[in-house]
Amino acid sequence: MSFTRRSLMGSSLLLFFLGGSLAVDGVAADIRVDFNSVAATPNGWYCVGDQTDADTVHKLTDYYTGLETGVTLQLVDAFKGSGTNQDVTWANSAAPWVDLLAMRDYAALGIDDFSARIVISGLDEVSTCTIELLSYRDNDTTDTSYLVNSAAGVIIDGGGSTATWNAKDDGFTNQDFMQWSAVTPDINGQVVIDVSTVGNYAFLNGMRLAYVPEPSSAILLLSMAAGVGWLTGTRRHRKRR
Repeated sequence: MSFTRRSLMGSSLLLFFLGGSLAVDGVAADIRVDFNSVAATPNGWYCVGDQTDADTVHKLTDYYTGLETGVTLQLVDAFKGSGTNQDVTWANSAAPWVDLLAMRDYAALGIDDFSARIVISGLDEVSTCTIELLSYRDNDTTDTSYLVNSAAGVIIDGGGSTATWNAKDDGFTNQDFMQWSAVTPDINGQVVIDVSTVGNYAFLNGMRLAYVPEPSSAILLLSMAAGVGWLTGTRRHRKRR
């Protein structure tokens, strides 16, 4: 095998591990969470079945490997109820990861329950992550607020702020979702998600957390893989001569 092919193979293998394994040690992970267990949980997703439980520390698993990632989730201010959707569709190509099973049930806040807080821990504070939320309701509702680390995200692909998300108009009708990119954990390796409403209902069906290695580390690892491939190829070339 030529050194060029070996170099490419080394880089490809490294990219595979960066894109599909554990969050521990700064390696990428794809974590998907289904809130409520009324409907079946999609394969590979972690289920927070009791969305009113504020005590359990959930040890989140990787979607592709099924292994624990070292990342945890806790409802420190829990939701107050749950429910189901009857008419579920999805047609947003920006989020092919969405599974209709996750959309069929949801955690909920009622009109007298003003807030819920989700704390995600165990992240590397020198890395970043992308957080995407699904809030989807097939009946009428009004605007509610979704913040990550006290900041609003972007509605994909309808545009607008997640501080005024509408589960019926944005989620069900427009088939949109919420996104926060390049989120930096605090010094304790935590990210906080706040859901709030005043005199209305709020819904949360699912979440995806894509954990991204710190850029300089990823570049260093790729360079090392390319270098190993080059040295291996060079040695074989010398032996043949």
